[in-house]
Amino acid sequence: MCPQFAVIVEKLVSERGKSALIDPAKCKAYLADYAQNEFKKSAVDDSD
Repeated sequence: MCPQFAVIVEKLVSERGKSALIDPAKCKAYLADYAQNEFKKSAVDDSD
């Protein structure tokens, strides 16, 4: 797992609680918000 992802998940849980990870739609939205779409960009960059 990417260390940056772990930091984002820890921040999400500390601010929103563990329940933020239970609802898939909310979890996806929170992760996108907290990551600010950095993982999409890196996935595109890594495909070369």
